[in-house]
Amino acid sequence: MNIKPLNVAILVSCAFTLAACSTAPKVFTDSDSRQDFSSYKSFAWTNANPMLKTGERVVSPLIEPRLMKAIKANLVAKGYDYVADKAQADIAISFSVGARDTVKLESDPAVLYDVHWRWGGPNYGTTLMTRTYTKGSLAIDVYDIERNSPVWHGMVSSRLKKSDLNKPSTDQQLQTAVDTVLQEFPAK
Repeated sequence: MNIKPLNVAILVSCAFTLAACSTAPKVFTDSDSRQDFSSYKSFAWTNANPMLKTGERVVSPLIEPRLMKAIKANLVAKGYDYVADKAQADIAISFSVGARDTVKLESDPAVLYDVHWRWGGPNYGTTLMTRTYTKGSLAIDVYDIERNSPVWHGMVSSRLKKSDLNKPSTDQQLQTAVDTVLQEFPAK
């Protein structure tokens, strides 16, 4: 098969363009480096409604029990025991979910030709482009009950498509988001 160098350059350029446009989720985790996570055996929720809503977008209240189920499934699979009474648990879990509209300004240098000038010389300036998108996030926080202090934080955020905003998340999508955040949380 004989592929011309120009065709290869076009294919490589298209691949890089598609990779740059992807909306892969960004994951961030932080933990107390002094904390020994091997001492934890059980978890509970911080309160009856552990979800905090962030951002200016409306979050359905129906998502809270579904996220609680997904977080519970992940932690049980890691070897932690769920207890209903927070006083009997080693760690307490809370989470926040939300979406926020974000505006991104991009400027590029531009050469503008002004036809009103007699000599028609170039006029240097910039082209300003505005992009608006919605960014969704899920954060999970873990607190040491005995010390009453945070010991672990994980967050995933991603650009949301318009189609994502117009339909409810499925249980599988929520489980995937939770698993992505808790991937770095230590197993028993």
